[in-house]
Amino acid sequence: MRFLSLLVVSCLLILLPTISAQSIWESSFSKPDHNFRDYSITTAADGSGDMVIAGTLHNKLTDERRIHVLKLNGNNGSTIFELVYTSAGDSWAKSITAFQNGSNTGYAITGYVDDGGTNRTVVLTLDESGVLLQETMLAQLSATTNGMGLHIAATPDAINDGFVIVGMVHEPMNGSDLRTPDKQAFCVKLDQNLAVVWEKYFDSNVGPLYTLDWDVANFVTPTDQGYFITGGKNSLSVIGQQRQGILALMLDGLGNQLWDASYFTGNAIDMGASAWYDQSNQKVYVLANISASHHLGISVFDAATGALNASQSFEASSSNSELDKYGHTLVQSPYTDHLMIQGRAQDLGWSGSLNQGQPSFLVNYNLSTQSFVGHYLEDNNSNALNNTTTYDPLIPAALSAWYYPQALVIDVLSGAMLSYWGDTGDDVGLVIRKFRHTGPNNYEFCETGNSMLLDVVNPAGGDPGVNLTATNPSSTITNPNFLNAPEATVFEEVCLQEEPSGTTLVQAFDSVNIFPNPTDGLFAVSWEIINPLIQISLLDINGRILLRKGLPSGSLTTQIDISRFPAGVYLLQLTSNEGAVTSKRIVRQ
Repeated sequence: MRFLSLLVVSCLLILLPTISAQSIWESSFSKPDHNFRDYSITTAADGSGDMVIAGTLHNKLTDERRIHVLKLNGNNGSTIFELVYTSAGDSWAKSITAFQNGSNTGYAITGYVDDGGTNRTVVLTLDESGVLLQETMLAQLSATTNGMGLHIAATPDAINDGFVIVGMVHEPMNGSDLRTPDKQAFCVKLDQNLAVVWEKYFDSNVGPLYTLDWDVANFVTPTDQGYFITGGKNSLSVIGQQRQGILALMLDGLGNQLWDASYFTGNAIDMGASAWYDQSNQKVYVLANISASHHLGISVFDAATGALNASQSFEASSSNSELDKYGHTLVQSPYTDHLMIQGRAQDLGWSGSLNQGQPSFLVNYNLSTQSFVGHYLEDNNSNALNNTTTYDPLIPAALSAWYYPQALVIDVLSGAMLSYWGDTGDDVGLVIRKFRHTGPNNYEFCETGNSMLLDVVNPAGGDPGVNLTATNPSSTITNPNFLNAPEATVFEEVCLQEEPSGTTLVQAFDSVNIFPNPTDGLFAVSWEIINPLIQISLLDINGRILLRKGLPSGSLTTQIDISRFPAGVYLLQLTSNEGAVTSKRIVRQ
């Protein structure tokens, strides 16, 4: 991490209110004869505290799939807008991210569309009202090669704004088994206008004796080095058995490979699902799912070299064998040295009489003690997921070989997670739960969940697998010609608890002042102390930590320079030695 020089600033004082306790709620959406599939979530780019959700709405009667986007009010879960985006063929949404370009904010979505019988990777951008801004479709490798955009991230670099997407290309399927056609993982860098800057394709070839292919990239995060990618990769055991390993790949800013630390450790399908980049300590935390244990794990890599930190990595288990537990989303907690993991449990025959299907869970992982705390397991029935097909399209299942939707977002004092509901044979509905942080180990939902056990057991690590071969062919760029139209699924407010009147959920400091605000880059922060302040962090609109600064005990003011960051809205977090957090929004002009 680059430490900023501290300059004293004498300027106009502008006061911002401290973020106080948040309302919590649970909302559901459904539509007769439709399934909600593969929904991901992001916080609103305009700093309102609202949230935007994108996924695929599947009409079971006509077999039509459409990109479906909802913007929800962060205070009560009500719908701000709901739209579908259609082209000549079916369309799927797999990932959404917020972006900021100067004073403009909006959302970028990746997925794929049916282009005359061949799926093509697609990217579209929307404004704050859901109006379509730009769109592009990639014909990758050949006219008959199928493409799937599986994850998109904004790249808020002042020199090279835009997006990075990862996914999978595959040759035509023989039937409906996505395991069999030749595949390659890909990473494509786009500028703000969705023009291709560069593209890279990665293949781990195991030879003609093996009939399956597991190569896929399903998550990317920007780093100081460039871009870290995880997903799946072909691997062979020492006796020649084919496995899917965990992809762990670092590229530089131009797409060149810096290191490949991929490995496999299970007995069938291991899969990287999500990752978090710790800029302060230059580490990458990879959330993976391990086939041998039927549980999640975290692998920690040195961001510069790819060396695995075995003492901090682990594989999880449940000592009571109640449920299989697979991780989908990994994010940083607002509390120091804590991570949050959202995932799905698999309740098919492993858990006795619960019969919940694939319930979603949330756990907090304490990096200092290397233990799980604050478990939450939803209590709604999700057996309908057990009846949806695995490969067409991809589904939000507990265990996947290709893709895990990023279904958790965290703000300073609250968060939201996605889930699904429906009994066996029912339509698959969507559930959004907003919760509060009441402490580093506690969450407050408006409906009580079930208890859950998760243990840290084994160190992570394994065999390196098959080497990657990288190529850089150019895609043919066309316009998918999307049209947007209003949608009206059935909204139900399951529960709502309003913000407590006149109270503050977490308060670390009194009279926090930032001046000037807006700023051209230089500003000062002052506060009146309640608990000793230990650090200040600056986050972008996607929750990515841009800088973190420790402070000496007893200090009541400091100065910060953010002139190297692009214009936009940022979040300043002040953290006490007891883990309490106060947040302020700051505008960089």
